[in-house]
Amino acid sequence: MLAHEVQLIAVNNAGSLAASLLTVFLAGVALRYFLRLEKIPSVTVGLPILGNLQKYSLDPVGFISTATSSHGECFTVPMLFGKTIWLRSPQLNKEYLETREDVWSFGDGMGLFLNKIVIPGYFDQLRSMVGSLSRGISRKATLDYYAQVAEEEAVKSVDAWARTTADKDSVALFEEVSFLVHKIIVRCLMGQDFYDHHVEELYDLLHTMEANVGSILHTILPAWVPHGPARRLWASRDRVQEIFQHRLQEREKSPEQWKNSLDYITYTLQDPATAHLSRFYGAHHTLLMFAAHTSTVASISWTLLELLKSPERLQRLRDDLATTSLEKSPFLDALVKETGRHYSGNSDVRWARKPKTLRTDVASIPSEITIPKGTIVSISPYLTHHDPTAWETPDTYLPERWLDNADLAKKMNEGGQLRYIPFGAGSHRCPGEKMAILVSKTVVSTIVNRCEIAWGEGSSAEMLGGLDFSKVGSPWLKGDVQVRFGRRSR
Repeated sequence: MLAHEVQLIAVNNAGSLAASLLTVFLAGVALRYFLRLEKIPSVTVGLPILGNLQKYSLDPVGFISTATSSHGECFTVPMLFGKTIWLRSPQLNKEYLETREDVWSFGDGMGLFLNKIVIPGYFDQLRSMVGSLSRGISRKATLDYYAQVAEEEAVKSVDAWARTTADKDSVALFEEVSFLVHKIIVRCLMGQDFYDHHVEELYDLLHTMEANVGSILHTILPAWVPHGPARRLWASRDRVQEIFQHRLQEREKSPEQWKNSLDYITYTLQDPATAHLSRFYGAHHTLLMFAAHTSTVASISWTLLELLKSPERLQRLRDDLATTSLEKSPFLDALVKETGRHYSGNSDVRWARKPKTLRTDVASIPSEITIPKGTIVSISPYLTHHDPTAWETPDTYLPERWLDNADLAKKMNEGGQLRYIPFGAGSHRCPGEKMAILVSKTVVSTIVNRCEIAWGEGSSAEMLGGLDFSKVGSPWLKGDVQVRFGRRSR
């Protein structure tokens, strides 16, 4: 597929492609020379630069894990159009996550992958928009409303799944949970009007973006080259902008109707910091769909799969929920925490706006190294959470570890070390953490209380595929899995 797309580009843009590839080659030579001067170990697998790209694309976790074993806690991975410096220790996790935005930028890092799905100028307003998000979705009244929406949508979905599986049919778990989470996000963040008129179209647009945002062509070609995935992303972006423009114009006709609404758009329209930025709302909510959707779907789906694999844990959760609320259920909390640890994303990315000097314990390089300006800097939550020097039995899904030690999350992040970072930390902690946990807990508890869960035909614990890290956020299951839901008599 990649070869076919490159061939099409070569036919239509032969001159610009040749110039681009020549620029990439010269940049690669310059970067390699620079990195030797910095004495940061450089990873090379197979063909220079191209080999790294190929191996990382096929197995990102294995690639970074092997590089860590070979090169230690700090190394660089040259790719076709740049380089990434990886920081691979709990101490460097802390340095990374507590570095200010004006030094290592989250917005610029996200822009490397998502710049084609947001309109120009959005990332310049990111600080104001994220600040508004933190305030707008953390109020108690808002969170109570989100819990109500999540339960209502979960009830409608599980009833539909039960009807589907009544004739022994089954449903694809991640796909169904994906649409459920999308509906919750649209109602909570955008509002009932977006839900009533555009929920399915927005879901299709989200899928189109997810399918194209990870294309390798974004990595090896300049941003202005109009290859296939880029054109599809631009078209989706423009349609989202049209939807938001229309809906906001409709709201202006009846402002009293929306004055007391608890959706996040209403808050941003009333917040002095963001009321004048309505032209960026479509871009902002596109980014939120990515940030909130992928990892929340993963949290719910993997938790349900782990319960399906362990009837004892499923019954324990039901017993727990029979005597306490979901907010106070210790076992539900342990399950969501363990899912966040065991199924976290492989990489977190920042862009170095300024040079920064770090201390390291790598014998092969100086005790202090400078990360230069213009570098991609990354850490791996997944490998941090699967580090056997930090976690007991890290590759085993074990929610009981959180019950045995109620302060485990705090303990793992003491002493200048960050070993548990499902939502980041410091100045870059996820502002949607409370909402994400609330939605996950509400949906999981609703499903296990209302449904019997069973493997669909042809599915079992032994037949599950591997982890799919191609999405922005936590991994999903390769190939999905068929599950049957039946109404539970209580």
